[in-house]
Amino acid sequence: MLIEQGINLVSGPFAEAEAPGALLLFRAADKQSALAATEKDPFRLNGLVSDVSVREWIPVLGPLADQLS
Repeated sequence: MLIEQGINLVSGPFAEAEAPGALLLFRAADKQSALAATEKDPFRLNGLVSDVSVREWIPVLGPLADQLS
C-alpha cells in the first residue's frame, strides 16, 4: 500500500459542503511519479474518479514543514 511505502502521506475526502473530491498528499520524485502512484487506486480502477490533477507543493512554514521537505 502507498501509505506503508511512504508515498501517501495523508489523504481524505473534502467536507460535505465542498465540491465532491479528495485531497491526497504524496511524496514523489516528480509529478509523473505521483500520478503513476494513483493508477492502481481502487477508486480509479472502478471508474469512481473522473479527474486527477497533480501539483507540486513546497512546504515552508509550520510544524510539519521540516518533516515533509
